[in-house]
Amino acid sequence: VLPVSVAALVFESNALVRCDNVITLSMTANVDLPKGTNITITGLSGGRSASGLTLSGPAIPFLGTQAEWVQQYNWAKFMVQNEFGVPANQAVVVRFLLKNPDVAQSAVEPMLTISHPFGVRFGFSTVRGSILGASDVPSILGFYVSESSQVQRSRNVLNFILQSNVALYAGSNITIS
Repeated sequence: VLPVSVAALVFESNALVRCDNVITLSMTANVDLPKGTNITITGLSGGRSASGLTLSGPAIPFLGTQAEWVQQYNWAKFMVQNEFGVPANQAVVVRFLLKNPDVAQSAVEPMLTISHPFGVRFGFSTVRGSILGASDVPSILGFYVSESSQVQRSRNVLNFILQSNVALYAGSNITIS
């Protein structure tokens, strides 16, 4: 009988307070994970989501597209959905969106627990990587204005260039006064 071993890594897309943060979890277990196995990532302190998590990434065939999020306890739970489970040594990579904390905080190092469908916990691991360490405030880093002409009464096109430390999505409003 092999001792259960789980290797897990976690990454984030953004370390800015109050901003969306895509969390990427990559894990590999040295044993088969049958259908119904629960994979719980705990210690996601400061992360927020309005409801359950929508999953994306290569693990969708194994985990489906939804995960449970419990804000009160700062954990997310995934369940193996695939009829055949997850084979031993199969990398499982999943992404989900959390909102970073409202104020700066130290990064957290989550834990991963794997529970058999019959409720027996058979694997756990400290996840390598630190996330949700919101350390900076979204801001405009640079603002530049240029004009096409300085001749009075002629057509003049103003060009505004903003440099931000956050992504501006379609539909974002910027007021210049």
